[in-house]
Amino acid sequence: MNLPLALDPHSTTPMYAQIIEQIEGLVKRGLLHPGDRLPPERELARRLVVARGTVKKAYELLEQRRLVEGTQGRGTFVASARSDASMDRRERAVGALSRALDACEELSFSPAEILSWCQLLVRQRQEARAGIHALALDCNPEALAAFSRQLQDELGISIHGKLVSELVDCVDPAGGCAPYDLVLVPATHFDEVAPLLKPMKDRLAQVALAPAHGTIARIGALPPDAVVVVASRSHLFQDIVGRWLANLTGRTLAPRRVELDRLGELALDGVHTVILPPGASHRPGDGRFLARAAAAGVQVFPFEYQVEQGSIIHLQSLIKGIVQQRLES
Repeated sequence: MNLPLALDPHSTTPMYAQIIEQIEGLVKRGLLHPGDRLPPERELARRLVVARGTVKKAYELLEQRRLVEGTQGRGTFVASARSDASMDRRERAVGALSRALDACEELSFSPAEILSWCQLLVRQRQEARAGIHALALDCNPEALAAFSRQLQDELGISIHGKLVSELVDCVDPAGGCAPYDLVLVPATHFDEVAPLLKPMKDRLAQVALAPAHGTIARIGALPPDAVVVVASRSHLFQDIVGRWLANLTGRTLAPRRVELDRLGELALDGVHTVILPPGASHRPGDGRFLARAAAAGVQVFPFEYQVEQGSIIHLQSLIKGIVQQRLES
């Protein structure tokens, strides 16, 4: 099968993660069906101009996620459709545990001994993952808070935030970041940050950020001449929103800005839309403003970010490696 894949060599997302992301997208859109055979690793690697190991890693991770099935001597196929993916995961997990229990019982160990080992192993893994500390960097506090929160939820590790300007002003940037196992840098700032943290380049990880799909849809639906107000703590966030407004609607009028903490004082006459930072719509005390905006017919929504799935896959791989190193030591 000639898969319609196109890799971007300039993307911050690793090649194997791009392959995973695109094959998953083809399955979700119905362009790949259960039972369809994927190209052999060597053939796909030659067509995409990547190492065979890159395709091999992508296929292995797709198989772990039960999106494809590998058959010795026959190839790799799109997995059979299942009505309940979560049940499928539970079934596979229970099966793996059952096989491990059978092996332990064959060695004449008691259920109590097996249970104590399981608890110990789980606790060791939890402690190893919980002990991973990452530093997230970005140029504005709004985006920094948003992507730090998402990655902390997705990855289950401790993430601290720092503005890029604070890092640049440090006498010893690398020394200040040394206590962290990973430093997460948005692609837009990687070239600026990498020279400052050259001694710890192995711990730098690029993260691709983009507005959430719902945010893009809402911005794209705005009239080009609508009066838009951005509530923010920084002018940089206003500039980011302004660029997306221009890209998606073709508007040339820059959005107005109001300090987030003075949102309640905003006069709504003539205002079409108010865009809030990520998570700001849940702040206590803003209910009165939201009610006033609703009564005036003013649309209010948060500018939500999302970390691209390819970046999350890559970070999960890095974290798994750190956990394994700690368990082995």
